[in-house]
Amino acid sequence: MRRGIVPLLLRPGSKIDVEPLTEVALARALPLSDAVGRRIAQIRAQGARPALAAPLLHPLANDLVDPDPVGIDGEPDHAILAIESARISAAGRERASRYRHIFSVCRWNEQLLRAAGIDNVSCAWQGIDPVLFHPAPRSGLFADRFVVFSGGKLEYRKGQDLAVAAFKAFAARHPEALLVTSWGSPWPHLSQTMARSAWVRPPALLPDGRFDAAAWLESEGLSPGSFVVLPPLPNGRHASVLREADACLFTSRAEGGTNLVAMEALACGAPVILSANTGHLDLIADVPCLAARRQRPVAASHPEEATDGWGESDVEELVEHLELLWRDREGARAMGARAASAMAARWTWDATFAPLLARVLA
Repeated sequence: MRRGIVPLLLRPGSKIDVEPLTEVALARALPLSDAVGRRIAQIRAQGARPALAAPLLHPLANDLVDPDPVGIDGEPDHAILAIESARISAAGRERASRYRHIFSVCRWNEQLLRAAGIDNVSCAWQGIDPVLFHPAPRSGLFADRFVVFSGGKLEYRKGQDLAVAAFKAFAARHPEALLVTSWGSPWPHLSQTMARSAWVRPPALLPDGRFDAAAWLESEGLSPGSFVVLPPLPNGRHASVLREADACLFTSRAEGGTNLVAMEALACGAPVILSANTGHLDLIADVPCLAARRQRPVAASHPEEATDGWGESDVEELVEHLELLWRDREGARAMGARAASAMAARWTWDATFAPLLARVLA
């Protein structure tokens, strides 16, 4: 809305977890959204497909499938894409032709599409909100611990098994190490993909479908005092957690984007270790961090999955990076400060989405 663009919330009753004043600002768009929603319902009741006389941005997932189609045409239709599978079928290429332009959220995705003969694509990275994610003083509540943060929904693709294995080896030498996890997920069943891991067993699911991360970590050999499991948090509250970290471990085997949690950690000035594969490579090329460059190929788990470009980080190298950050606290802080400056200069939403907005509104 700062750019004079009024957003339309096309799903009635949509709830967005944002800061209070942002919520107030967005509320100004609700009357128009409600009016558009009523008109769309009328058109559908007449058996027609609604169309907006405005650009519409559709989300695309693996094989260029819209995972949650709204059933509305734009004028024109664009798409924003984040995929983890390298497989693009003939049907996927056909779906690509429906959009005037496709914006990928990392260079790896753009390369996959171009390799499949899809040329109406360019990269438009996600960004960080500098109002929320920026350097600030630590609380000092864990000044006697070496805090290692691991975030993202718990699943094999995100590689938390590698983070747990590295932390376990590191903590055996440094009993003051404290693992802080933020693994909450709307899809707890994805934790069962850890059955593919050679490092851990998947966590047991509770009767309500959730998993007990603390019980899982204990079953993997971590003592109760060596970790903290955070409950699901609103996005903005993660900043104070990230600032406490002496090291952030992001060991994904694949990222269809640049990993928002990793970006937020970098923006807060935390020292970050990134697996050098897929979407992480864009950050590694531009933002000071430690790259886990020893990557092994990852085998597909079924014929429809394509893991070209995926990588499994070497646990010994992860431990080496943790040791470096532990030994050189001043160097780690300096690296974090440089990273925060880079994020504030080039990786805010205003900066990263400028090319997308320019093309969509042209």
